[in-house]
Amino acid sequence: MNAPLEPERLRRALLAYLQRERIAGSVDLHELWSEPVAARVAAGDALAGGRILGWQSPTRLALRFPHNTSRFRPGDLLRVGDGADPHQQPEMQLVEEDPAGLVLLQCRWGEDQRQVEAALPNSGEVVVDRGEVDLSGFLARAVNEALGGESPTSRAVAALLCGTSEPRSDPRARGQATDSLRRLHARGIELETAQQEAYVACWAGEPVQLVQGPPGTGKTFLLALLVAALAWRGERLLITALTHRAVDAALLALARVVEHFGLPLPIARINPRPGQSWQLEQAGIEILRGARAAGTRGRRGQVIGATLFSAAGLEAGSFNRVIVDEAAQVPLSHAPCALLPADRWLLFGDHRQLGPVTLAEHDAAAVSLFEHLCLFSRPVMLDRSFRLNAEVCAFPSRAFYDGRLEPTPAAARRRFPARPGGRYAAILAPSPAAVVVPVEHEGFGSHCPPEADLAAALVEELLLHHELPADEVAVISPFRRQNREILGRLHQRLGTEADLPVVDTVERIQGQEREAVIVSLACSDPHTLRHDGGFFFSPRRLCVSLTRARTKVVILASTHLLDALPRRLETLLDFGLFCRLFEDLPQRGALASPPDSP
Repeated sequence: MNAPLEPERLRRALLAYLQRERIAGSVDLHELWSEPVAARVAAGDALAGGRILGWQSPTRLALRFPHNTSRFRPGDLLRVGDGADPHQQPEMQLVEEDPAGLVLLQCRWGEDQRQVEAALPNSGEVVVDRGEVDLSGFLARAVNEALGGESPTSRAVAALLCGTSEPRSDPRARGQATDSLRRLHARGIELETAQQEAYVACWAGEPVQLVQGPPGTGKTFLLALLVAALAWRGERLLITALTHRAVDAALLALARVVEHFGLPLPIARINPRPGQSWQLEQAGIEILRGARAAGTRGRRGQVIGATLFSAAGLEAGSFNRVIVDEAAQVPLSHAPCALLPADRWLLFGDHRQLGPVTLAEHDAAAVSLFEHLCLFSRPVMLDRSFRLNAEVCAFPSRAFYDGRLEPTPAAARRRFPARPGGRYAAILAPSPAAVVVPVEHEGFGSHCPPEADLAAALVEELLLHHELPADEVAVISPFRRQNREILGRLHQRLGTEADLPVVDTVERIQGQEREAVIVSLACSDPHTLRHDGGFFFSPRRLCVSLTRARTKVVILASTHLLDALPRRLETLLDFGLFCRLFEDLPQRGALASPPDSP
């Protein structure tokens, strides 16, 4: 365990982090806006050629684009106009989109239909650009309150972040947790040994307990069971996370637990992302507009869900505990927003998977909340994966979890449901379940047509020959451009109306699982590998890529991938992990030349 930190020094470090991120984000965005529209579209940061379908309501605009290859997601802020000067154009929020090019946009607060129409081109085509989001002032206020405030809650948060909290485990509470486990057993719910340990530790631990949940270890299910049990005892609980997806996943898992037991439990969600309210409401979750609608302290036996940005509007100390899910993705500078509503906390995450996304160069302040607290508090690790079969689990366990991660017996026996034959039978056979396929190419940077051809051909065989549903297959590449190459080839092979699997970056696929996963590393350019080695050879990105599949993972990589040594020592150590990957996993050859697109 590390020595405690000084609050004022930590406060200054976090404020400096926020300032650097703000400047880097603004510079990057204005450089992007200065690019030609075609370049912004090619980068996935704009849509062009749009026509106005009309206003569905006084604040909701429908547009149609020829195609949609952007990286936009519902909830993103976008600039709408002719594309000449996005800085001067009105900002709207993306509500809904589809691959066919339909885009629904919502006016932001304080703007109306007339203001937007004034910026739309009188004739010609509409351009939609990425908008600007600056939350640094909002986050800085929470940092100052947590590390400079005088309230009991502020002092509790400061003690937690500085490592001066006194860890305690209440014997009486441990007994209550053990009784709760017996009742779960009587209802047919069996937990693994590490899950039981984490359940008891979370129930009784004060002021904080960390739970490390490697891929497929039932972290979300355990969180839902624990939250339900504590809320039924009368605690008022807040579930928060950095992303809408994580908050919604936890609340929906909780709703399923509540339905299983048939006991009433008030669950509410503050400010869900656009288009997702219906799914939450169908699960019996109340929708609240704004933190004020959640009320203040006093209500017992209630669960509120909110992203940490919405959670910042809640009254300090108004909850018995805060549960932070995916805490390894929460930047330490953002943590006070999540922590201030209570003085007891449960953190679920995995610092071996993806961490916070940063724009600028930083020092030690760039760590996640989960990784920071691991300096002062030892997490309970869930060590049994319900997802990965024995062969898929073997390398990630050795490389990332010190050999401690093992599949459950049922998961270990699972095999890829291959059908006999097929052009790629050697690659897609049930065993070996994890394979490297060397592809002969050199000099490609962020996209590689030969790998895109092979990836599309493998997906086609998975869907048509092995008859896997599209939602049981995923393709992952570090580069958006490579993903667009693969999607284009899939449309050529299967048609524009076909159901296609997810083809996306590691960031977008974390938290998901599939029966089979194709990983296209794409890069074979020595300059790119030396310059961007820290990104490309990231062990956390590799961990996520290798652990999405239940029974089959195929890694496509250039035979020249390991020819270029990275410049930095830390990247060189990560490079060694890729060398181990190529040494440890069996290799299966592709065709003598990449398959032709039809």
